[in-house]
Amino acid sequence: MTLYGLGFALLFPAMNTLLIHGTTETNRGQAYGWFYALFSAGTVAGSSGIGLVPLPVAGQFIVTGCVMLACVAAVLLTAPRAKILAGSDQGN
Repeated sequence: MTLYGLGFALLFPAMNTLLIHGTTETNRGQAYGWFYALFSAGTVAGSSGIGLVPLPVAGQFIVTGCVMLACVAAVLLTAPRAKILAGSDQGN
């Protein structure tokens, strides 16, 4: 749980910053609602689902890492290139 808490503390502020920069004031509340709902659902589904995988704990961590890397690759391959570059030029 300590490792989860440390990762959460490092990652969550960055995700919130991306959410702020990717929304307007009019739709930010709805975006936060969807974000937290899906984040919580993913936490429950992911931890429950990985428990069903018949592997030792080390193998479950490897499966989880591979799934996360596949998700990152899918996002990077499907996101519009101009949008990714525009986000890095904001200077915030």
